[in-house]
Amino acid sequence: MHDAVEGTGFNDGDAGQPARRSGPGLRVRAGSSTKTMAVIAVLAFALVIMGCANPQEKERAGGSGGDKAARPAQEAKPSRKDAAIPPLPSDGDYDCADFQTRAQATAVLNREPGDPHYLDGDGDGIPCEDLPAGEGTPADAGSPPGPATAAGAPSPPSADKALSMLEGLAVGPSGSMAGYSRDEFPHWASEAERYGWKEPDGSCDVRDLALIRDGEGVEIDGECSITAGSWLDPYTGRTMDDPSEVDIDHVVPLANAWRSGAGSAGWSNADRETYANDPEVLLSADAGANRAKGDKGPEAWKPPNHDYWCEYARWWIWIKSDWHLTVNPAEKSSLRKMLGTCGEG
Repeated sequence: MHDAVEGTGFNDGDAGQPARRSGPGLRVRAGSSTKTMAVIAVLAFALVIMGCANPQEKERAGGSGGDKAARPAQEAKPSRKDAAIPPLPSDGDYDCADFQTRAQATAVLNREPGDPHYLDGDGDGIPCEDLPAGEGTPADAGSPPGPATAAGAPSPPSADKALSMLEGLAVGPSGSMAGYSRDEFPHWASEAERYGWKEPDGSCDVRDLALIRDGEGVEIDGECSITAGSWLDPYTGRTMDDPSEVDIDHVVPLANAWRSGAGSAGWSNADRETYANDPEVLLSADAGANRAKGDKGPEAWKPPNHDYWCEYARWWIWIKSDWHLTVNPAEKSSLRKMLGTCGEG
């Protein structure tokens, strides 16, 4: 999933020195043996040179990460890192052999829930089952999260990983709401593919695609209006058949993100737009529960469905970590307690 390990196992300087000492400049006695020894020395010198050149060839081919070092840094904005999905093969089709872990295959399946690459052969929602799980897959969770979030939604990291991520978050008081407006976070973008969504129809916006991703049996008309489907709300555990009862929740609300870092000078308008349309941040939920939640953090609001606390905490921490947002002390304490429910049941 990460960069190739650097180093080729050779030390160019050390390998070259013996060759220079035993090359053509070596003094030998004249006579019939001189030519023989000279030939041997030349051959040895050539072999050493070839051996030293080999690591350099590997470097030119990218084996030591030299190409990566030449790429421009991507640290300018505080956005989440890509899921380390391997590049699409030249034939335009993924195969399980293209991935190192099931987490990578799951990321592709989440992005393309129609499974055009046939990664999920038995249709159970778990692609490439022979691969090691990796981080962020259901097998990595360690315990059931309560009613499962929609099958197409991203899978947060395991409880252990989330706890480690929580310890790495910056802790401080909540920032000011001065200057905040939802308009600072342009959302429901029409060019959804820019933000990692897979569009079944060119007229769908991000809100439509979240409903399609999170629902079952979803049907749309020619304008991408939802005409049928059902949605499981993990906050309450109820299933809804009417899309008007479904809100698309920013798991870490926009106002919460604003006062924990997104309102700072380090965030551009483009960063906030990307955050507001990020598939990782959005979840279909019961409208009433979502509006009761408002912009509260877990220190002030938790899902009524206690069985969902584990996954909710893992997801919240995941977003705050990926987007470099802060937590306040009460928020951190609540998240730690919610992670403590991950082994229950």
